[in-house]
This record gives sequence, structure tokens and C-alpha cells, in this order.
Amino acid sequence: MKRALVAALVLVLVVLNLVQWRSSRRSDEEVIRSFQQLFVARKSILSNKWLGIGTIQHPFDAWVTQEIITERDS
Repeated sequence: MKRALVAALVLVLVVLNLVQWRSSRRSDEEVIRSFQQLFVARKSILSNKWLGIGTIQHPFDAWVTQEIITERDS
């Protein structure tokens, strides 16, 4: 009887953990939206630098620009 209760308790805990894990997962869109909101709220765009020079450009835009330049030069 005691073994069955322990097994049932373990099963309940596993199920609860799985439910919590599933509900805590966020889609890529939610992660991107959260990053963008944080980026804007902290006014991070005003503190970006490239080679020590201040830039008013989103870091992902700068990254994509660099990728395009690299591909064009190859």
C-alpha cells in the first residue's frame, strides 16, 4: 500500500512538472516580441556602437547589413 502511494505521488509530480514545462514554453514570435519590447523600453538603440562610433541602428539590422556586404564581396 505504501509503495503504491509513493508511486502515485511520483506520477502526480511528474505530470505536474510536464504541465508546467509545456505552459512555460514560448513561441519564437513571443520571444522576439519580448526582446523587441525590452530593447525599446531600455532605449538601447541610443547606446549602440560600431568600432567605437555611436550608431542609431538595431543590432540585428547591423548584423544583416554585415552579412549582405560579406556575401557581395565573396
